[in-house]
Amino acid sequence: MEFRPDVLMGCNNPLDVQRNIQSACRRERIPFVYWMQGFYSVKIDQMIEDRAAIVNIAVGSYYHWLERRLLQRSDAVVPIAEDLLGILSESWDVYDRQCMVVRNWSPLDRLKPGDKNNEWSRGLGITDKKIALYTGSLGSMENPLLLVELAERFRERPDILILVVSEGAGAERVAREAKSRALDNLRVLPYQPYDIYGAVLASADILLAIVDDQAGVMFVPSKVTSYHCAGRPIVLSAPWQNLAATTVHDSGGGRVVTPGDAAAMADAVRNFLGDDQTRTQTGLRAREYAERTYEISGITDRFERLFERLSSGIPRLRKR
Repeated sequence: MEFRPDVLMGCNNPLDVQRNIQSACRRERIPFVYWMQGFYSVKIDQMIEDRAAIVNIAVGSYYHWLERRLLQRSDAVVPIAEDLLGILSESWDVYDRQCMVVRNWSPLDRLKPGDKNNEWSRGLGITDKKIALYTGSLGSMENPLLLVELAERFRERPDILILVVSEGAGAERVAREAKSRALDNLRVLPYQPYDIYGAVLASADILLAIVDDQAGVMFVPSKVTSYHCAGRPIVLSAPWQNLAATTVHDSGGGRVVTPGDAAAMADAVRNFLGDDQTRTQTGLRAREYAERTYEISGITDRFERLFERLSSGIPRLRKR
């Protein structure tokens, strides 16, 4: 409030934090934009699903009410997928005119196709391996055991390494399973510094992503945008209605397989690793898609027009 912004945009905040920020903005008549990466209350439902029924009802109902109210009271909502508009309108009573869809992107200048044999991969001693790499979160919308099952299918291929760069409960579970099953071809590393993220991605021959069937359209892994920038083929296990699946399919930058199907995922990985020409061409298409879609000036123009409209006192239609 001392800074007195013309517009404030809140993204990825826990709902209680978002509530406090929005309330402060309303008191001071500062336009508030809700940059919506997903439905936070749905994640809370999954976090508490093993609790007592009365806890599920009380806590779940409160956070669904709170998220709905926060969205309705925002001066503008920026969802990351067109698919979310119907859900917001039909189930959350949030007007389409209140929303401006902006798909996520990644920085083209920071994430570029690079040399597989780089300082990071040499430091790990993996330059002689064929690498299928998974990076990022392994949360409630992703199935960590799918990576374990994938490694099982390549147990007899010492030239192939399933590399996971992640932290948290999902990553810890993968590491435990790798140890208990003696999967020498499955390795888990902690998150790496962002300034070497490009080298991490470049070390891979194939990039892996996962969306659980239960996620539907409500969860879109942002890692897919980074993967396109890196110019490597993507193997995505996801429901077809998910935006990530649509993006990979439309870009021609990878292959989408049925969620949870480790055999299909292994087939896709095997096909890419066994065909250098297809792997190279698919990676080129991924990068070309990123260059067409993630060019930053067009994205910033849209945000700036929204900010100018709001700061001039012209709100998007919203619930009061």
